[in-house]
Amino acid sequence: MDEVLASGCAKAPADGESKVPPLPEEGGQGEAAKPFLLESRDGLCYATILKSFSCNDFIDLIHLLPPKSTDQPRCITFNFTCCDALNGGSAPGFVDVIADLLGKNRQVKIICHTRDYTMFFRNETCLKGVEFELVKKQGII
Repeated sequence: MDEVLASGCAKAPADGESKVPPLPEEGGQGEAAKPFLLESRDGLCYATILKSFSCNDFIDLIHLLPPKSTDQPRCITFNFTCCDALNGGSAPGFVDVIADLLGKNRQVKIICHTRDYTMFFRNETCLKGVEFELVKKQGII
């Protein structure tokens, strides 16, 4: 995983308001088995975190995030409102993924449902360019 994640942080500009994506519908072809759901709509990429991550899940997420190009979204929103996925084991992995995106001049927004999540990310020096939104928890899938 270390060779996939690059170090370095760049300040990302704010992208304006965006809406919290709806919850995924159940019964999707194997989507519920993954710990995340990726959607691309309205020129934005949404990564909805559905459950706790393992090391392999972070690798899958990194490989499935759209590459930076002119026809792909520059802004990626991580939505943590569907579960309690952040814990001592997974939180540093999310920091690494987000810092890597910032280092590639991608805009990142984090949507959380508790101040604890927001404060955790805000205390990470390399994530200072991330935009945050605090919302009500949507429910566990």
